[in-house]
Amino acid sequence: MMNPNEAQKELDSLRRQLAEERENLRLIHERKSEYVRKTEVPLDLIKDKRRCEAKIAELEAKITQVGQTSKRIPTPTGNLDTVILQSLHNYV
Repeated sequence: MMNPNEAQKELDSLRRQLAEERENLRLIHERKSEYVRKTEVPLDLIKDKRRCEAKIAELEAKITQVGQTSKRIPTPTGNLDTVILQSLHNYV
């Protein structure tokens, strides 16, 4: 499990990568719109779009995973009242 500082650095990096991929996808759509007929769109452009969409989905899943991992409640210690209060504090 990552410590909160490592998790935040990882999230920041993943978000930068996601922003870059979204920009790439925007540029691909822009290039694609230059073609009047869909049959004229180069195959490489279509493949690049699919790769970019897959990478975006992968990054979004990683961001969700790292975000959930960094928010896991540590194993509580102490009496039952303390455990309940710690759990409530983490969900508020």
